[in-house]
Amino acid sequence: MALVEVKVPDIGDFDEVAVIELLVKVGDTVKAEQSLITVESDKASMEIPSSHAGVVTALKVKLGDKVKQGSVVLALETASAFGLAVTESVIATAAPSGLAVTSVISRHGERSDAISALNRHAPTHKHGGNHRQTKAHRCGIQTFAQNIEAMGVESLWMGEHVVLFDKTSNPYPGSRDGKLPVPDGGGMLDTVATFGFIAGCTSTLRLGTGITLLPQRNPIYTAKEFTTLDWLSRGRIDFGIGVGWCQEEVEACGYSFHDRGARCDEFIEVIQQLWTDPVVNFEGKTIQLKDCRMDPKPVQTGGVPMIIGGHSPAGFKRAAKYGAGWYGFQLNLAQTEDMKDALTMALNHAGRTWDDFELIITPPYQITPDLVKAYEDLGVDRLILHLGSQKPDRITERLTLVSDLMAALS
Repeated sequence: MALVEVKVPDIGDFDEVAVIELLVKVGDTVKAEQSLITVESDKASMEIPSSHAGVVTALKVKLGDKVKQGSVVLALETASAFGLAVTESVIATAAPSGLAVTSVISRHGERSDAISALNRHAPTHKHGGNHRQTKAHRCGIQTFAQNIEAMGVESLWMGEHVVLFDKTSNPYPGSRDGKLPVPDGGGMLDTVATFGFIAGCTSTLRLGTGITLLPQRNPIYTAKEFTTLDWLSRGRIDFGIGVGWCQEEVEACGYSFHDRGARCDEFIEVIQQLWTDPVVNFEGKTIQLKDCRMDPKPVQTGGVPMIIGGHSPAGFKRAAKYGAGWYGFQLNLAQTEDMKDALTMALNHAGRTWDDFELIITPPYQITPDLVKAYEDLGVDRLILHLGSQKPDRITERLTLVSDLMAALS
């Protein structure tokens, strides 16, 4: 047995939060991920989970206490920690503004020491910003990409939003307050242009979209763009796809919101045909093609792998029918298990198995070796750890945490 201190994990950009509820007491047996306390900021409340399983031996906080990342919540008596074997440890020391790093634990059942990165938000400029600042940001992205590749990083992932709105009809599903966590003046770089730039200054780093909002794009242009990226990268692209949640953004791009699911299916089908068929004849509701050719084809056999997102029956069906895998964002162990059960049913219905289908998950909080093992036991192929900040100093801190995790797994 071992005594472990459970600490407050990364809670975003909050400096301190107040303890408003104690959910366990001394003597309780807790599971990994079980909620221990509830904390509250001036914007939202959240539950702090346990990083380990064990028996509570001491509470280190009380109601009304202020806590922050690293504060000790309680002490647990646990069994010896499990470490996932890796071939070498990876240490990152810096990252440019706007890049958040994630970690890939395994791929198709093969254990990996890779760290991948998820670019959530781009460097910000005031209108008319100077050339020197722009050049510094560009060089920062290049240096960052080359450095993480040199460390053995497996992949770099970027999300997509073209325009943002102060008020939206639907809440953002990835946060408690329903708001997209973008700082004032912030935004996102275009994935295709950014990946083209990064592909030119790297040689082994895979590049994936997490996710591309396909129903608000022109599918013909999108097929050509990702074919070009596949050529520029020599087959290092993963094409993550989702239907999107922001009605205002979809409509600003010239499409209707409420039929975006059916349109996504149609766009996937026409893209796959353009990538594989010498001559395409396609008759859809939105797209009609007769004797159409698109060359060259992607470098990767069968086209760029499509990783489908969506936490709904329609998303599971879409992934099973068209995808090389499924990506779930901010899912804990119980949610991951539920999603996998639903995906298994969808795969069975489509006549497929998990043999050629990948399960990719981003957990909702700081990961630990125990949790890595728990996700692996559920059958997760890739575990992507999002660091969740746009501040350079916080990104550096998060890189250190990822480095510590990889060292613990080695």
